[in-house]
Amino acid sequence: MAEKIRLINAFATGEFEGPEFARRWLVARRAWLGQEGLLDAVFSRALREVFALVEDYPIDPALREPGDVTDEDLRKGVQAVAYWLACLDDSADSAS
Repeated sequence: MAEKIRLINAFATGEFEGPEFARRWLVARRAWLGQEGLLDAVFSRALREVFALVEDYPIDPALREPGDVTDEDLRKGVQAVAYWLACLDDSADSAS
């Protein structure tokens, strides 16, 4: 789980480009398959959102077609998830 959150934040802040993020995300996801039932429903939803973006993102630019998720779409979507997770983290900190 920590690796996925790190990947989300790193990509959202521009640490690496879309193809590298997508590859790393898929590796991290395979490592967690079957274990997502252990996650809080909120985090599980966030991870599913990122997976849906990556699933619709052609890693090889030569294979892109109209309507596919672009590099910009991928980054904006992941940034939205990172922001949402940060807000949840902030609200959890305020509640304690």
